[in-house]
Amino acid sequence: MKNLIRKILKEELESIKGTPIYHFTTVDSALKILESNELRGTLPSDEYLNLDKRLAKTKHQMTVSFTRDKNFKGDQSLAGQSKQPLDVILVLDRNKLKTRYKLEPFNYNSIDDDDLYKMKNKELEERVLNQKIYPVSNYLIDIIYKGNNPKIKEMLERYKP
Repeated sequence: MKNLIRKILKEELESIKGTPIYHFTTVDSALKILESNELRGTLPSDEYLNLDKRLAKTKHQMTVSFTRDKNFKGDQSLAGQSKQPLDVILVLDRNKLKTRYKLEPFNYNSIDDDDLYKMKNKELEERVLNQKIYPVSNYLIDIIYKGNNPKIKEMLERYKP
């Protein structure tokens, strides 16, 4: 009986695929991330660091942002200076990522509140306060391409796990 229970538990654990989190990006950025096998954090402005005291106190003052919302509608502000659409979604395994990096829920709407890290509403963003995530292939579950260029689709397919 014990062996049967162990077998069932083992099968259940093996069926868990992790919890996906999503990083929306442009095609150019996605290809750079996949070729270098590293997802680099962004360095915010000094003005932003004055508001976000937690980030300001970190070693590199950089963050990698994710969402738990697979239907997220990212706007152009996420692409920085680029005019490219956010046609690529890198899907990472949140559970596996947590074994090496600290993830924290984050709400930009409450950045100037003293209670920044005690979320009162359901926040769907998470961030890793780190310079980079490397090797990103260790955490990659899927790559979703929303565009319609077959050459780009083929290039991205080569990096799929």
